[in-house]
Amino acid sequence: MGWVWAQNEKGFLTKCHMPPHLRGQGRCSHVAFQAEGESERDFVGRIMRREAAERRLHAGRVIGRSGAVRISCRGVQDKWLMDALWYKGDSCIHEGLHEALISSLLDGSNLEYVRYQTCAIFVNGKDTRNNGCVSETFLPAGCSEITLLQVLGRAGSRRFLSCETMEEQLDVLVEDIQSRTGLDARAYLLKIICLDWITLNHDRHLENIVFLQEENGRFRFGPCFDQGCALDNRLTEDGEAITPPAMFLTADETGNLRCRPLTEYAALIRRYGPALELAPGTEERIAAWNDPLYTPFEVRKTKARLVSRLQETEGFAWKCRET
Repeated sequence: MGWVWAQNEKGFLTKCHMPPHLRGQGRCSHVAFQAEGESERDFVGRIMRREAAERRLHAGRVIGRSGAVRISCRGVQDKWLMDALWYKGDSCIHEGLHEALISSLLDGSNLEYVRYQTCAIFVNGKDTRNNGCVSETFLPAGCSEITLLQVLGRAGSRRFLSCETMEEQLDVLVEDIQSRTGLDARAYLLKIICLDWITLNHDRHLENIVFLQEENGRFRFGPCFDQGCALDNRLTEDGEAITPPAMFLTADETGNLRCRPLTEYAALIRRYGPALELAPGTEERIAAWNDPLYTPFEVRKTKARLVSRLQETEGFAWKCRET
């Protein structure tokens, strides 16, 4: 007898053990039924392809199981790639919740971004659930990606680290990107800097900013991604982040790398103004946002933190986009 994925009223997904004639009479909703003679791996793959084709990536319905391929990536999160979908499991914080909430924040903004949605992940046939997020791959067929670190190269990285101010470092990035790709990246980088300031993202670095190269050799900006460590930071009484952002590093006299303080980010944003434009009604949309996979307390706490940051930074790091 085949089995089905069933989602109960709390959002947990598991095998349904009810006999066929009683299925659907309990408190769970059945996600999909396994066909006769269909292996578990084929069943998982079929459901994943169906979900992707219908673009119905509803929270808690997209699950990675043994049909996914685990990818060895840098960072602390486990990641899997299956049928052009990336799955990232939560590690020590609620990265999936943060990614999905910031996707909602950027909906209708002037910054292209990767859309994340929360999902439950089961690995290697285990019934233990791990929350996380899922997104479609942003690399089109025929395109290759190059990270900002690769754009800089060894010589550019030395120049970058030797700069005395953050604004000088921004100039180095803009010059090297222009030389390598032909793109004027100042406005693009400033949007990301403003986003990271609003969300207190301390995990932005030179390897999660990418550029896409098409088959004809032309470059274009890659979408903004990897906000899982946002909204988990704290500020001290003097306005400094407990964990400073990691994008603009500098070397001290002994050659050790350190993160620039948050006050330098503020000075740079003040110099150029709010580069990020958010859609009208963003604060109300965030306040009404909900997710069934995480506890109501965690959702409320994370939303309140983001709404508070939006109110504190309006007119400084972001402004309302004109319709």
